[in-house]
Amino acid sequence: MKDVIDMIENFKIKRFCNTVFGWNPHDAIIGEWIRWWLVDSKLGERRKRRVINSAIAIRFGGKTVISDLLFAEQARINSDLYKILGVAEVENSQKGFLRKLKNLSLYEESGKKEEERKFPDLKFALLCIKVSVSKDSTFRNIDLIKELNSKMQEFSKNSGMYWILYMLKFTWIEEDSPFRVRNYVRGYDEFWYSYSFYGSDFYVYYGGEIRKRATTYGVREIGRQ
Repeated sequence: MKDVIDMIENFKIKRFCNTVFGWNPHDAIIGEWIRWWLVDSKLGERRKRRVINSAIAIRFGGKTVISDLLFAEQARINSDLYKILGVAEVENSQKGFLRKLKNLSLYEESGKKEEERKFPDLKFALLCIKVSVSKDSTFRNIDLIKELNSKMQEFSKNSGMYWILYMLKFTWIEEDSPFRVRNYVRGYDEFWYSYSFYGSDFYVYYGGEIRKRATTYGVREIGRQ
């Protein structure tokens, strides 16, 4: 597997921003991360990859946790044995951000010896969230974002994984709506989709430190006519 940071930079945010609209596109976001693992980040890799959706469940303290995705790669070329290298959660509701981060930490089971862990080959944990921004691109829930970053940094201190916080920025400002559809309700000619993505911020943590921080922007090909 290539460097995790290089792989994250290969997430096609421009394609995503131009095609995904709506208030709660959970499945669409998962689909883009599946494509990222199988296609976009695989350039130059010879080993086959697979995705498990939903993830294999784990139990902790009597609770069952099932994340959205597990990313797998062949242990050896031409082998039917695969290693689980990554785990991911996608969350659109800010009420679930911290809970999903905790779920990811349970997959590593850092308190156990490596030979006792269910997923001993994990290299990265990804939390992808939808965040609302104002017209001047500032986060509307900045205190929660700061807390999330702080906890992810704390998780990474005693972890052998890269921890990735990928924030998809969206706006509902009608003037920025890039998309309209014919409305078949009598009295209304068309409907504007006001909820659209236009970029991302992401952080990569390892060993309690930020290894990469970047802002990316999408390009919309459809505008008001």
